[in-house]
Amino acid sequence: MHYFTLLYSSILVSFSITFCPYYFFIKNAKNNQIYPYIKLSIKNLPTKEKNLKINIINKKEIKLKLKPNILNNNYQYLSDSKRFPKLLIKKPSQRKFENRTIKEEYNIEELPKIQLVDQNTNIQSNDNHVNETYLVKIKDTINKSFLYNPKIKAQKSLYQSSKENIKQVQSNYFPSIDFNASRGFSKVDSSSSQSTSNENRSPQDISINLTQNLYSGGKISAEIKKARNQYLIEKENLRLINQEVILESTKVYLEVLEQKKFIELNKLKEERFTKELESIELLFKVGKASQSELVFARSQLTNIISEKIESINKLDFVETKYKNIVGDLISNSRLEDPTLKKVKLPENYISAQTIALQNNPKYRKLLIEEKISRNEIQSQFAEALPKITLDAEYRMADDFISKGSSSDTAEITAELKIPLFRGGKNLSKIKQAKLIAKKVRYDLENKKNETILEVKNSWTNYKSSEVKLKSAKISYEAKKLILEGIEQEAKLGMRSYIDVLKSKENLINAEFETIKANNQFFISAIELKANIGELSLKNLDI
Repeated sequence: MHYFTLLYSSILVSFSITFCPYYFFIKNAKNNQIYPYIKLSIKNLPTKEKNLKINIINKKEIKLKLKPNILNNNYQYLSDSKRFPKLLIKKPSQRKFENRTIKEEYNIEELPKIQLVDQNTNIQSNDNHVNETYLVKIKDTINKSFLYNPKIKAQKSLYQSSKENIKQVQSNYFPSIDFNASRGFSKVDSSSSQSTSNENRSPQDISINLTQNLYSGGKISAEIKKARNQYLIEKENLRLINQEVILESTKVYLEVLEQKKFIELNKLKEERFTKELESIELLFKVGKASQSELVFARSQLTNIISEKIESINKLDFVETKYKNIVGDLISNSRLEDPTLKKVKLPENYISAQTIALQNNPKYRKLLIEEKISRNEIQSQFAEALPKITLDAEYRMADDFISKGSSSDTAEITAELKIPLFRGGKNLSKIKQAKLIAKKVRYDLENKKNETILEVKNSWTNYKSSEVKLKSAKISYEAKKLILEGIEQEAKLGMRSYIDVLKSKENLINAEFETIKANNQFFISAIELKANIGELSLKNLDI
């Protein structure tokens, strides 16, 4: 009996040792899908693309959850076996998540720290980097317009071609040398009472001619002076076009800057008045604001929105104008406010007038044209004077007279040519040139008066815009103080909400006027520099 009891107890212990772990861990796991631990291997991670980026993170920050229970399915567990695959039936499944702590059988700090980064996030970040705004200065705008503007390129080509005119006229000082060669075949049959002859000849002729002008009555020197003065005129035309491009690019830059500031102020104005309208509506509901104040606030907000839309549309037009002048887009950019601190301007009107009569390109062009008219008189007068030329020739001929004959000829000839009578054409041309020179002198006097008037006008505009800018700044500060006082009076009930809204609108309008006055002051200074002839990239520091 004791032996049987011992045998039964040993069988019971062996059964509990072998079957209980299987029952609690394996079979129960099939029903509830509970795993004692999870192992994660990331050494050989398969990827479809090679450009997968990996960043380091701390593994302690990762929290893993157990696989949820899957209910309402025929199979309570999944298998990735290739021989006996088991699939779930496509039915709505209910998932029950359980937050449980996972047993750790390893040291977390010894694991590699990685993070898989989504490529789309990187692409979006790159796109955001591309769309970032960049700073544009007024000097950058002027430099780009110089590289792009076709008027400057056309005038540069004309300016360079005028140099060739000087070389062409100077070539009349040098001799002209010509080389001529000829060769042919001739058959001559001749007969007389005494003899008959038949000849086959190959005549050839080689000659070198040299012609030198010894005296032309001063025409060549006059034409050279004309060509040089014409070169100087094209140089002044290039300066004039450079000034026009600087003025155009400066004005369009300030227009874009002004419209961008207007849009920002209109947005700020809209936000403020929207909040004011909301507060007035609340006050109207409790009976502390009148119907007229509510209607006025709504009408003001409508006007502000319309002004904002108008400024946005005008900005589109100005940006198109900017592209036509500069050749570049300026949509996604921030514009820097230019300054005139380093720009040298005349101290008074007298000095400005003196500088203009020396450097103004329009006036200098007339001065040079007056010189050209005098050169033209000299050139036409030289047509009535005698001319002396020297001709030299060396000639070698074979088989010209008879077969086997040859001749070498050297000849030098001096020629004097005196115009005696040409029907009065030369005298008429001289008189015409004198009348044209007289007309140019009158034009020069007229251009001098115009230059003085332009300088006077630009000087007056410069001083007036300077005073307007100071007045606009003072007005802005004054209206800021007025707004503070009206707000205090409105809190005491001495002012209505309409007065507060009008005061805020006046303050923002004063800021508008300050921006306009600043741009007008800058443009007037640049126009003054242009009228006195000192507007160029070398002496422009803005």
